[in-house]
Amino acid sequence: MYLVFVVWPLIQAFQLSLQRWRGVSATRTFIGFENYRQLFGDTNFHQSIFNNLWLLVVAGFLMLWLGVAIAHAMQSQGKLSRFLRSVYLFPQAISLVVVAILWMFLYNPTYGLINGTLEAVGLAHWERPWLGDRSTALPAVGVAFLWYGLGFYVMLFSAGLQSISR
Repeated sequence: MYLVFVVWPLIQAFQLSLQRWRGVSATRTFIGFENYRQLFGDTNFHQSIFNNLWLLVVAGFLMLWLGVAIAHAMQSQGKLSRFLRSVYLFPQAISLVVVAILWMFLYNPTYGLINGTLEAVGLAHWERPWLGDRSTALPAVGVAFLWYGLGFYVMLFSAGLQSISR
C-alpha cells in the first residue's frame, strides 16, 4: 500500500519535474534540472522557504511551550480550567476551512474584530491590512497557526500530566 500510494506518486512527480509540461497538453519535453535551477534562483521561493522555517521555529516553539503551560493551568477543576479547555480545544473540533474564515473576519481591515477593538480603545481609524502588509502578514498567519494547532498539544500534554501521580 505504501509503495502504491506514497512511493510511486513521488517517483512520478519527480519525473514530471524534469520535464516542461503545461499540464493539459500531451506533449512533454525533457529539460533535466532546468526547473530546479529556475526555482532555486527565484527570490519568491527563497522568501517562501524563510516564511515556512519561521513558522516552524517560532510558532512551533511557542506552540510547545504554551501547550505545556496551558495544560498545566488546566489541571485544576475550576472555572478557569473549563474556560481554557473550551478555548484551546475548540479549533480541534472544527474544520480548518472554518478556522480560516474565522481568522479572515478577525483580520479584515474594514470590519474585523481586531481593528475594531483597536479603534475602540483609542487608536481611532487604525485600519491595518493585517494580511496585506509585509510587516504583519507572517506574524498574523503565525498567530492563527498557533491558535489552530495549540489545542492538540494542550490535549497531549494534559493527558501526560494527568497520568503523573500527585
